[in-house]
Order: sequence, then structure tokens, then C-alpha cells
Amino acid sequence: MITSNHGNDPTNGSSHHTREIFTILIYYPNVHNKHIGERQSLSDIAATVAEYFQVKYPENGVKFLF
Repeated sequence: MITSNHGNDPTNGSSHHTREIFTILIYYPNVHNKHIGERQSLSDIAATVAEYFQVKYPENGVKFLF
């Protein structure tokens, strides 16, 4: 899983975090072209990783792979 944590609006004129939408690239065996939609929170990543490693889920977040 590769992701950015924020986006910067190039038309804003600053280097501050100015966008809430981020890119995510995921590799998972035998899963191809799965659209995960627009996530509500970065905590969805934590929930997905917790599911993968079979550890306690975080308080927030919704898993999106399984």
C-alpha cells in the first residue's frame, strides 16, 4: 500500500496542506481493478492494515479490501 497523506493545491500559492483528497495504490494478490471509492478518513487505511495483520482494529476507520 502506497499513499500520500495530503495534497497541495498548486493554484493556492502556498506549500500548506490544502487538499483533503489523497492518492492510494494497493497491491493484493488476486484482486484486480477494485474501486474502493472515496474514503471518509485516513483511518480507513489503519482499519485495513489491522485486518490484514489480524490485530485489534483502531477506534475509527472502515476496512476496504476484504
